[in-house]
Amino acid sequence: MSAADLTLDELQEAPVGRIIVDKDGDQWRKIEPDHWICISPTPSGPTPSGPEPHVAVELMEFWPLRSAGTHVEQPMPTASTGPSMHDLAVREVLYRKRIGLDRYRQPLQAMNGRDAVRDTIEELADGLAYALQIREERRMLLAELVSLRDAMPAGGEVADIIDRYFPEATS
Repeated sequence: MSAADLTLDELQEAPVGRIIVDKDGDQWRKIEPDHWICISPTPSGPTPSGPEPHVAVELMEFWPLRSAGTHVEQPMPTASTGPSMHDLAVREVLYRKRIGLDRYRQPLQAMNGRDAVRDTIEELADGLAYALQIREERRMLLAELVSLRDAMPAGGEVADIIDRYFPEATS
């Protein structure tokens, strides 16, 4: 079925497993109540005629990282204390290299008999799941902290700490 035949409400209410086709001929499958995934990339060459351009944009609103109301531009970073994230990344890469040498008795090298694209996709998918877990746990923690802050007298040290480390708590 073409996405042009459905309203946004119908897309949101579509059952999990539903497949639709967007304006570019891409097929989208509903995999969770608010999550769609593209299951067929646009073929090269002329694109088939399809729904109005806004439908594809509306479909993307279902993607979990762009859910309605969650995309807000971030402010420029401010100076802070603590280690450089790049230094931590370098240290982590060297640590992972040491683990790999201990486990496999050789460094990770090209042409090693493994499918590096598959390994990368699997690792990135796991990393995305962990990042989403962190985001959800942080959201839950923040809700608890805001409840505690709101129950305290205004201007206390705990309230100041919450507001400093969680600026979104003040909005």
